[in-house]
Amino acid sequence: DFVRKLWRLGFQAAREEVVTVGGALQHVLAESAHATAFVVGSVAVHRHVTDAGLRILNGSDLADRADVVVVSGHERFDFSELKGAVQAALRGADVVCTGRDGPWPGTGAVVAAVEAAAGVAARSVGKPEPQLFLTALDRVGNGRALVVGDRIDADVGGARAAGLDGAIVLTGATTAAMAREAEP
Repeated sequence: DFVRKLWRLGFQAAREEVVTVGGALQHVLAESAHATAFVVGSVAVHRHVTDAGLRILNGSDLADRADVVVVSGHERFDFSELKGAVQAALRGADVVCTGRDGPWPGTGAVVAAVEAAAGVAARSVGKPEPQLFLTALDRVGNGRALVVGDRIDADVGGARAAGLDGAIVLTGATTAAMAREAEP
C-alpha cells in the first residue's frame, strides 16, 4: 500500500491525503456531464468510475453507446475490451485515460491501441499531465505545495505542467547523475 511506503520513507500521510490517478479520474468524471461509461481497467478503476456517479455499460447491449470510454491498463486486458472501447469511441464517446507510461501490458500500450484503432486522442489525467496535481490541490486547499517524486519526466514534469514546485528523490527511477543533468 502506498501510504505504508510513505510512512517507511518518513512521511506520515493519511490515506485521505494521498491522491492517486484513480482519484484524479474520479474527480474529472464527477465534474463531467457523462452519465455512462465503458471501462477498460482494474476493479479499482471500475470503482472510481462508479463512485464518480457513472453507470458502467460493459457487457450490456448498450456498451457501444457509453458517453465516455475510460482506459487504464490491467493484467486481464483482452481483445473484447479493446473492441468495446473502440466501438464506443467511434460512436462519439469521449476517451479518458489514466496515463500513457509503460510498455506492454502497461497503460500506455493499451491507450495507444484504443487511440490507433478509433482514430481519437485520449485525455490523460495521469502524470505528466497536470490533472493529478490539480485534483490534489482541490482536495487539500490553497497554500504552498511541493511535488516530491522519483521520476524527472513524470513527477517533476507534471509539477511543472501544474505550475508547482517539484523535488526529486533518488529512491526509484532517477539516479543522482540524471538529477544533476536535468534542467532546473
